[in-house]
Amino acid sequence: AFSPAGGTGKTLLSMLLAYKLQNKGNRVLYVSTVSHQDFSYYIEGREYLSTEFCYQCTINIRNALKIINKEIRKGDFDYLPPFKNLPVSYKINFGIYMQIVEYIKKQNIYDYIVVELSSELQQDKLVFLKQCDIKLLISTQDRISVRRLETFISGIPDTGDNPILVCNRYDRRKTDYLSISPVIESCELSQYIDEMYDELDWSTAKSVIDMEKTY
Repeated sequence: AFSPAGGTGKTLLSMLLAYKLQNKGNRVLYVSTVSHQDFSYYIEGREYLSTEFCYQCTINIRNALKIINKEIRKGDFDYLPPFKNLPVSYKINFGIYMQIVEYIKKQNIYDYIVVELSSELQQDKLVFLKQCDIKLLISTQDRISVRRLETFISGIPDTGDNPILVCNRYDRRKTDYLSISPVIESCELSQYIDEMYDELDWSTAKSVIDMEKTY
């Protein structure tokens, strides 16, 4: 899941996607690669990656991969806990995350690995996006978010299948710049998700998904 603009609700939507896939009987792992790994706000216990794993990521990623299965935690879906400090303080770059995801993928433990990407765009992220089976782009309807999405779409090389596009935090009272943007010709516009004005905790967010499943 990727968004070229901040504030689109990418973290919560990525986690809800993992939750929904898990509820459909799949084995799902969620991995956050963002600079500020704030997804622990939605997870009880707020566990972090072990000191040993962080240390091995710094000096030898191969040793870190040998113990990664012990780091994965279970909840509403499996997830790789966040680093206690900012990943950059452990010299963790996106290339490290690519190796982690590829290593887990080769084990064939999971049906889906939901990877949340940070908004900063780098060459290795483009390579990663091209390799993904499903590419989810998240935007809001405002002019700035749509303009950044247009710049991203027009500036990237061919990534294969058209990405799936979700418009989050939709407000019917405001102008929908996404619906009139040429970017929707390059993407599969999947869903508009209404803005939630009250603070949305994990329990409330899950209940929305559960209601969709019921009806």
